Amino acid sequence: MLKKKPHLPKVLPEVEVSPEQAMDEGLAAIYGEKRDDLGKLDKAGSRVTRWLVTIVLSLLIATILAVIGFVVYMNFFAVAKADPLTMSIEMSTEIASGTAATVTIHYKNNGRVPLANLNIDVNVPAGFVPTTIDPVPTDLVKQVFELGSIQAGTEGKIVMAGTWLATVPSTNTVQALATYRPANFNADFTAVASTTASSNESSLVLTMSGPDKASPGESAMYTLTLENASEVEATNVTTEVVMPTGFLLTTSDPALVPAGPTSWTLVNLVPHAKQVMTLTGSWSADMSDVVQMVGKTSLKLGDVTMVQAQSSVFTNIIGNGLRLSLAANGATSNVTLDPGSQLRVTVGYENTGEEPLTGVSLVVDFQAAADKKVPITWKDASLDNGRLTQDGIAFDAKTVGTLATHDSKTRNLIFPVKAIVVATEAQSWTVAVHATVNGVTISSQPLTITLNSDTHFTAAARYFTADGAPLGSGPLPPKVGQTTSYNLLWTLNNSLHPLTDVRVSATLPPGVTWTNAATADSGSVTYDAASRVVSWTVASAAASSAPLTANFEVGVTPSANDAGTFVKLLSGSAFRATDSVTASSLQQTGDILTTECTGDTGVTGKGYVSE
Repeated sequence: MLKKKPHLPKVLPEVEVSPEQAMDEGLAAIYGEKRDDLGKLDKAGSRVTRWLVTIVLSLLIATILAVIGFVVYMNFFAVAKADPLTMSIEMSTEIASGTAATVTIHYKNNGRVPLANLNIDVNVPAGFVPTTIDPVPTDLVKQVFELGSIQAGTEGKIVMAGTWLATVPSTNTVQALATYRPANFNADFTAVASTTASSNESSLVLTMSGPDKASPGESAMYTLTLENASEVEATNVTTEVVMPTGFLLTTSDPALVPAGPTSWTLVNLVPHAKQVMTLTGSWSADMSDVVQMVGKTSLKLGDVTMVQAQSSVFTNIIGNGLRLSLAANGATSNVTLDPGSQLRVTVGYENTGEEPLTGVSLVVDFQAAADKKVPITWKDASLDNGRLTQDGIAFDAKTVGTLATHDSKTRNLIFPVKAIVVATEAQSWTVAVHATVNGVTISSQPLTITLNSDTHFTAAARYFTADGAPLGSGPLPPKVGQTTSYNLLWTLNNSLHPLTDVRVSATLPPGVTWTNAATADSGSVTYDAASRVVSWTVASAAASSAPLTANFEVGVTPSANDAGTFVKLLSGSAFRATDSVTASSLQQTGDILTTECTGDTGVTGKGYVSE
């Protein structure tokens, strides 16, 4: 076995080093290689040392700058977490309508910098009418306050004092919206404050009194007392009475406007003043129940009506044994009629008591305006044993006879209405029936009769004018295979009431052609080729003595089958319109038109088709 020889380290040859060189190497190890003067005793750092020193110095400078920036930002640029501007509204949460009220808006700059462009927009209910505002708003209508700049810590207020008006009951809101710009920002900020106030009472107090019980025909008075309980004058105060159907008003104090609403309006009512109003009348003969009479007081502010107070009275109507009923043309409410038609009146009377009734008399009463006459041809009226008197159609006790217990009877009357109403005659009147029993007169609820407008519509075919000038063209009489044109005329006469939505339409028969020639005094005439319908439409037609007309031209070419006959030119015309006074729909029909041209004397005997 061979033995491995041990590894022996190399032996480098010895190199001689001079004492100066050895000293230099030692100094280099201590001071580094880069040095100017080894005679200096300063110790030179390594590259890592220099880097560490540089980083430390940089961090120190950055820290100092951050601290300075933080201080500057916090003092000159930062905005507090809370809004620097705070606002609040001071006012009562319960305000009676019609009383004095004060609204105060407080504001304060809680920030550390000034606030620029401070504007406060105050929104108050329409019923709050300020009499003094401090400071005066820049925009008085919109109540905008341009307050400009305010310094840090500055506070102020806006005070608005006036009269608070509101519907009773109601809740209303007051709101203030502020916009501003902090001195260290280039953007606007906002702040909002709001509060509400309830109005459950009013300074206007209304009380109403009247009878607890009443009988039909007996006089009954209802009294309303209005008081202004505040220190503020009330203006534009309206008190109205909602009367149940069946109360027949005879007098009022103060006097009401004839045929107007049951209401009084006071321009002003001074503090602590009272206004008394009365209504006197009777209950109609068909009443026998508990009824409620309601009074209501309101304030008017522009287009807004604010209810302030209400009061009511309940009255028990006790029948006196006789009940009356009245109907006209089958209706128990208001009726509209066409001139020239008939007014049919039915009077009913019934004994609702437990004893027979004797000595009952009736009068059917017609009433028009004081200077007008009722447009009825009285001599042709059917009165059902009644007698025409100055007071109306009278039925005496003998004619009425004895009414047994729970017995009921009727009287039927017919009145012809005139076809033409002149200026001295009424277009509207009332009908009521009065009954006298045991010395007490009771009355029915009156019915109002209103005439519709005296509209008259006609349709005509013409070849010549009234003076004989030709309107049509072609052969006359019309000939087979040749075209003859005719002028068709629609005429509307209307003198009582304006009309709205006037429409006339008719259909062209087969073989009749539309020539596209049409004119109208008002509105427009159109033709629909698909349906072959001719239409005349007028949005509104005034009441006038002059007629409105529309005319259009058609052509017809007769066939051999038409020889010896009249050719149909237009179907029956349908007219309809709305009476603007009665709101009734008016409808009429015009004649079918043919080549006979009825009424055109120039065509007489020349309407038949010749071969």
